[in-house]
Amino acid sequence: MTCGQCCGIEQKFDQKEARKMLKRYRKKGADKATKLLIEAISSHKNGDTSLLDVGGGVGAIQIAMLNRGVAQATNVEASPAYQVVAKEEAAQQGIKERITYRQGDFVDIAPQLAAHDMVSMDKVICCYPDAKELINQAAQHSNHLVALAYPHDTWLALVISAAANLFIKLRYRNFRIYIHSNTLVGGILKQHDFRQVHRASTFIFQVMLWEKTIPTRGHRNR
Repeated sequence: MTCGQCCGIEQKFDQKEARKMLKRYRKKGADKATKLLIEAISSHKNGDTSLLDVGGGVGAIQIAMLNRGVAQATNVEASPAYQVVAKEEAAQQGIKERITYRQGDFVDIAPQLAAHDMVSMDKVICCYPDAKELINQAAQHSNHLVALAYPHDTWLALVISAAANLFIKLRYRNFRIYIHSNTLVGGILKQHDFRQVHRASTFIFQVMLWEKTIPTRGHRNR
């Protein structure tokens, strides 16, 4: 990730924003796209015991999966403020000891991370300029499933993102929203022997689940 975008993430997803999202999560639960992602993972995890959640936010996916039979999770988060609230919520839920926390750019620290049964990226691709390397690393770190939620690649999404970036530029200067194509995302995952097994959508986001066609040795496939 560029230094500007990384700094922009820290500016945009600051303590105030993180606290607001934690309050909303405690009151209403995960948003619609995240719920769809959780349900997709749950319906295909088939004995998976580990989750690598990239850009975990307040920890909604980690909490849901750890409460649905997954043994341990790793949370990689670029925003220090979100890392704080994620730990706080995990402690309140009584699952903090089952989560490993790593702060930083996932692509940068990926060589230090072990592969997990599942990798999730909820609204992360749209915050990252180099989608190719981001998805490459996600695929390389998954033994079974890659779960993604990211904006539709339509002309309307491009118009909305352009307007949002104009507004964001006035407040956060460095942060940008990116619309990456389905062709790019799917093409990279197919190169790593993944096939799409689920798709759902909201007005803004598409929810995709990809499964490895030749699971890593030791993984129990369906």
